[in-house]
Order: sequence, then C-alpha cells, then structure tokens
Amino acid sequence: MTGINHEEDKKFGKIIDDWRCCNPSLLIYGEEGKELKYKISGECCQCGLVCKGCSMLYDVKFFIYEADCKEEDPKKSVGSIVRKKKDIAKALFTDAGSFDIYFPEDASSHEKLMIIGATLMLDYTYFENSNINNNRNNLYG
Repeated sequence: MTGINHEEDKKFGKIIDDWRCCNPSLLIYGEEGKELKYKISGECCQCGLVCKGCSMLYDVKFFIYEADCKEEDPKKSVGSIVRKKKDIAKALFTDAGSFDIYFPEDASSHEKLMIIGATLMLDYTYFENSNINNNRNNLYG
C-alpha cells in the first residue's frame, strides 16, 4: 500500500507485508518508501486471531516498534493497534470490527495516516471473510 499526496504528486509512505511464518507483521516506510519508520507485529497465538469464532470474546493486539528496535518485546513498543472484542449485540447484528490505535508520541501526520492504513490492512488480511462466492451472493443475490 502506498500513501500519495495527489496535490503535490508525492509519496509520503508505503506499507509492506513483512511475511513471517507465524506472526503477522507489517513494515511502514516514510517518504519515497526508502526509510523504514515503524514495524508492526502481533503474536499468532492470540485466541481472537486463531479462532474466528472467538473474535467477540478476546482483544487482538499488534504492537508498533521503532525501525531500529532489535527485540520485539511489548514493553519496548512505542504504540499499539488493538482489535476490540465485540459485545453480544454487535456480534449478532453486524460484521463490523472496532480498533483502538495508540500512536507513537513523535509520529507525524503522514506517519499516523500510514498507521491507519496498516490497521485497514490488518483488518482486511486477518479478520475479513474472503469467501468470494459469499461476496458475490451478497452483491447479486
């Protein structure tokens, strides 16, 4: 995903899925997509991530780390993205998810936009139902 300011025709960041075997991970780059700004990582063994049916019972946490952070320990994180558990009414009547984003204190407005974009990528990649036939039935059915 690339962030582009169309008024100035300039890139202000990009997000790359840093594929890992188990843990979900994203990398956020700054202007022109060259300088790594933040790493976003979550544990794969969270109940709300492993079991789709458990998403209403458990929060799922992803931590934001500085680019130069060598050890991804939640105590060393500078921010976080939390997919909130659902209450029973929301779980019964809607498919919507809720997220809390705790931005790094020194993040610029463009970096915050990229973190919001990363949240959308996490939601789409790990929490949305990707059944194409089901989507077609909803559109045409």
